[in-house]
Amino acid sequence: MPHHKTPETYQQGQALICYHPLCLPPGAVTGIGSLPFRDPHTAVQWVAQTCPLIPFWPELPRRSLHARSVEQTFGAFADLVRPSRTGSGYEVVPGQLVALLERLEQAPARLEPARSAGFFAFEQAMTAGRFAHAVAVKGQLIGPLTLAWQLSAEGIPLVTLPGYRAAIGRYLQRLAHWQIERLAQWGKPVLFFLDEPCLALIPSPGAPTNDALVTVLHDLLAGLRRPGVLLGMHTCARLSPGSVAISAFGQARPDIVSFDAYQGLEVFCADPAAQDFLRTGGLVAWGLVPTWSRLDQLDPQALFARWLGAATGVMAVEAVARQALITATCGLGLLPEPAVASSFHLAHQLAQRIAQVAQATA
Repeated sequence: MPHHKTPETYQQGQALICYHPLCLPPGAVTGIGSLPFRDPHTAVQWVAQTCPLIPFWPELPRRSLHARSVEQTFGAFADLVRPSRTGSGYEVVPGQLVALLERLEQAPARLEPARSAGFFAFEQAMTAGRFAHAVAVKGQLIGPLTLAWQLSAEGIPLVTLPGYRAAIGRYLQRLAHWQIERLAQWGKPVLFFLDEPCLALIPSPGAPTNDALVTVLHDLLAGLRRPGVLLGMHTCARLSPGSVAISAFGQARPDIVSFDAYQGLEVFCADPAAQDFLRTGGLVAWGLVPTWSRLDQLDPQALFARWLGAATGVMAVEAVARQALITATCGLGLLPEPAVASSFHLAHQLAQRIAQVAQATA
């Protein structure tokens, strides 16, 4: 083990109450995806200790540049793109745009051990029985809009080219399907999330391109629906009143919405689209833990009271709690290793309080 603090073992004392058809316990804790480790087995050990109910496979961006969330999808076309010379992201190698389209439409889509070592270490741990108490397992993948914004051809982002935007969506659907099939082999429900940090870049509702962009998300999720799978969308985009990100959630129709609730809690709970999502049974993964290196100054009771006040305005707070998951820090893979312990510890403190609310009238 590295020099950081030994992980705590978390036991959530709440009963497994079937508020949802897949019997997710209210307030269960899971992770967004990344952890700040290089060794995949160390990362999986932390997942086993901190997320025994809904474990996730760990992404390891510090392991290599190829292991970051965008680059993990490049297995089928890595030779056709290169780092952009004029900004962030990647550009298509000159003369290879047609070849890229062919790969997106036809190439086999799968994660690779060199890029996604945490996934394969997670599979090994599942086979070895390390997650016997899991009620579900979680996977994740960068979303099609974010990937399409990160790829450009001659300075033009592929997200603005309808044919390529749609092809990226279909490619990621195949990649997501491959991942879900692998995660489902142990007979547990699968939670699968698309990560869309670029939701904030979508034009305002009513803009000509808004519906076309969100349609890619909707179609991808629709193509993955099957019994035993809950589909989620996560964004770290900052929410504001009338947020495009919140309206996109409503249009794309995921089963679970995951967002940075430390920043956007009150905005989300006050938004009519978010309220409608909750009132119609949607699940929310509340990211109440901020992306800070040090969390020792945060009072879990004060955070819980803030959540309670915001949630009370939506519907009966017991109902909101029954549809709640809690996530540790978004972007944890970019923080110091000791931040893992404090982030999950705080998440579990919050989860225990929310679970108590959920069970108050059970």
